[in-house]
Order: sequence, then C-alpha cells, then structure tokens
Amino acid sequence: QAVFGNGTGLARRAKRVWALTGTPVLNRPRELYPILKTLAAPSIAPYDTWEKFTQRYCGAFFDGRAINTRGASHIEELRERLGGFMLRREKKDVLPELPPRIVSHPAIELSPAELSPVFAVEEEITNREAYLSPTREDYAQLGDMARLLRATGEAKVKKVAAFIDELLESGAEKVVVFARHRAVIKGLESELGHHAPAWYHGGMNDEQKRAAVDQFVGDPRCAVFIGQIQAAGTGINGLQRVCSNVVFAELDWVPGLMAQAIDRCHRIGQSAAAVNVYLPHVPGTLESAMLQVQLGKQKVIDALVGVEGSAESCENVLEGMI
Repeated sequence: QAVFGNGTGLARRAKRVWALTGTPVLNRPRELYPILKTLAAPSIAPYDTWEKFTQRYCGAFFDGRAINTRGASHIEELRERLGGFMLRREKKDVLPELPPRIVSHPAIELSPAELSPVFAVEEEITNREAYLSPTREDYAQLGDMARLLRATGEAKVKKVAAFIDELLESGAEKVVVFARHRAVIKGLESELGHHAPAWYHGGMNDEQKRAAVDQFVGDPRCAVFIGQIQAAGTGINGLQRVCSNVVFAELDWVPGLMAQAIDRCHRIGQSAAAVNVYLPHVPGTLESAMLQVQLGKQKVIDALVGVEGSAESCENVLEGMI
C-alpha cells in the first residue's frame, strides 16, 4: 500500500521509478500484477484489470470455492510484454567468477517404524476426508497439509542428520542446513550436536542471530549451520566464505524462497569450484509430490523471466502436473 497504493503510493507520485529485485516472481505469475498495474499498465493492456490479467496469464477458473488464480498460461506472451520494461541481468553476466550451482534430489528411505507418525496423520486425514490439494497450499498449510509435512520433516531428522554426517566425512568442511519447523531444527541440533552446530530461527533477537552467523564462520569446530528457511534465507552474508554445501531438511512450496536461501552460499565471496545443493526427500510421501510441484513452478518462473530453453512446455504446467 505504501509503494503501490492508489493516489498515496510512492510509486504513483514519483517521476521515475526503478523496482529492483533479484526475485521478481517468487511463486506464480499473479505476483507480477501489482507492479505491472502501477508501472507498466500500457504494456499489459487490454489485460490491465485483475480479472482480465488472471484469466489471461494465470489460467483463472472457478474451483468450486472461489476463482483460482494459482496457475500459469500464455507465459510466452507475458514474457514478451515484459520486454523493454524489465531489464534482467543474470549472475553469470555480472559475476562471471561465481561457481556453478549443482542441485540434486537424493531419495532417502525411512522404515515403517520411522514413517508411523506420518501414516497416523494420513489415516486421520483420510478418515474424515480432509481437503488436500497442491493448488491450495495457503489454505491447507493452516491445517492438515502443514501437519503432514511437519510429521514428515520430523520423521526424516535422523536420516537427514546421517546424510549430513556423510557429507562432512567425505570432505565437506561445513554444511548449511535449512528447515521449516522449529521441532525439526531442534531435532537436527540434537542429532548433529557433535558438530557444534549454530542455529538461526525467527524467535531469536538480532544479537543472537549475529552470534549464530559469527559462530559458524569463525569457529572451526562449528561444522553445521541450521537455519529456518524464512528467517535465515535472506539478509545473511558471510556463510559463503566458509561453506559451499547446502542441504534442505524440509522443502518449501515457494521456489523463490528456496532460491534466496541457496544464495546465502551462492554469492560474492564464494571461492569453491561449485555450490552443491541437496534436496533429500522421501519417495511416496506428500513431500515427494511437493518437490514435483515446486519444480513445475520453477519452470514457469524461468520461462517468464527469460531463462533460455524453458518456455517450450511450460503452458499450464501446474494444472497438468496436478
């Protein structure tokens, strides 16, 4: 409201406006609408109202509850409309010295005993026919889906800790780990206590957060940094000086948030030959499906902002995957 609001917004009163961001789209094309409506309305006409924009570029449809605007359509056309308005610079162009980023998705196997809490939540949900859908995560995360993902994250703690141990034993000097739930962070801290881990979450004050970063960067005994994705995924600098390995103990629905978290290590000051990113997941669980949806979202985002070779099959990719 302060920047884009009608009449009073700073962007509407300024003669010149530059909107600077490394992540113009965190999750979906609909996130572009406020800035396009304010700064580039002629470029998106005749789709300059929310209804027309979402129908054209978000595959809007009535899902039985409301108008669903979570999709993506006519991405090639929208990208062309951004031309001349959006000036994009890729890391490889402005930071040629930055090493490549290598992302892998190792599968981890859990025993029936380890998965029993997940099965219990699934059974409860099934028995009362709860509504679960990857297209409605804002709604579902408040209840059943959040419980199921948290149960999966907690069930993975020991195996993810073992995976991190293997990385360190194989030559990695330090590892940055990201998770979503406080219980998972505490579990990892307990399992990895022999590595003197530093941890960083939203409940800490600024002094405690600075101390966690300083501990990881400056203490050779501290081999693991455990951060909450939203709290530690932005605004931190320094991890890249001592670490080039990133592990996501839990995934996030929003690709942009995970990309920002990875950039805590993939940034100026990184001297390793490559930044290795690991997304361990449990096949056959909601988390595995979540990974596929996230990859689909990233494909749409890449096509929208102009990543070469990504636009061929992105039309309505989310709807197709669902």
